[in-house]
Amino acid sequence: MSTEKSTQTRSLLQAIEKSFYNSIGDIVFGMEDGTVSIFGLVFDLGSSQQKNPFVQAAWMFISDLFAAFVPVVPFAFLPLESARLVSLVITALLLLLLGVGRGLVGHRNVVLTALETLGIATAAALAGFLIGKLVTR
Repeated sequence: MSTEKSTQTRSLLQAIEKSFYNSIGDIVFGMEDGTVSIFGLVFDLGSSQQKNPFVQAAWMFISDLFAAFVPVVPFAFLPLESARLVSLVITALLLLLLGVGRGLVGHRNVVLTALETLGIATAAALAGFLIGKLVTR
């Protein structure tokens, strides 16, 4: 009986892992969109003060390029399986760093804000994953 449960558990974990790896691109790009928004908050791009729109647009462009480029770099240098893990770790670290920045700028608890940022990105990624699964059925 325990061997059967062990086999079922292993099979389920393999199915989850395969599903995760098949969706990693969607997860990374979903987190990238959140990263761009967070950059805007950290650098106060959404404030009501009069600022040069060209400077604001340039910073949004740079942050978008950075946020999209960094998670993709491992795929240029590593085998697919390794690149997926490295990309996920790099993206998580960047989100944590952005959370630290949010905490410092907002004079809030840095650890909680960093975890909040990562949690929101994770929730968005999971929601996208689940919606994608529902749509493809």
